[in-house]
Amino acid sequence: MKIIEFLFPKQCGFCSRVGFEICPDCLKRLVTTLPTCCICKRLNNGYWTHRQCLSTPIQCFTGWYMSEKIQNYLNRKKSAGIYSSHLLLLNKLIVRLGVDRNLNEYSIHQIVSTDITTNRLNRYLAKKIGDTDLSKSHFLLIGECIDRNTDVKQLIEELPHREPLICKIICIFEITQSKDLNHSH
Repeated sequence: MKIIEFLFPKQCGFCSRVGFEICPDCLKRLVTTLPTCCICKRLNNGYWTHRQCLSTPIQCFTGWYMSEKIQNYLNRKKSAGIYSSHLLLLNKLIVRLGVDRNLNEYSIHQIVSTDITTNRLNRYLAKKIGDTDLSKSHFLLIGECIDRNTDVKQLIEELPHREPLICKIICIFEITQSKDLNHSH
């Protein structure tokens, strides 16, 4: 054990259990998202965009619904420049989706956000996951979430196009305001 971990041990942000960024029990309690189109937010098969929403089919995976409590906890960490919980959740999501097996095929990019702190976080997450290599024909956009001000169509249009365009988006969270999804013990 490192001395810094002894003096300042990790502590679960939800239940305060020592030794974990987010403990396994709390991680299990996060509500997994349903597959939806990232343009219209309606249900779909396999997180694909609907043909009428976007002519180029892309997949936008989201991991969990972000309740108000989770959002407050992560916003405090994000504002302080502490991204370890976000990175933990992103890595868990990438493994759950099976994308980890072929990450080297993708040119990794951040999801550009209108919020400066979210933009900084997304840039950090993208760099931690992989490299931006424009010679690759597959694109993976990484970020905390797609905020309400982000135009997904514009994100896709700004990518250097190669035909066929193969693009996936991975968001840790889908934002919700529902009180039913609050993480509680």
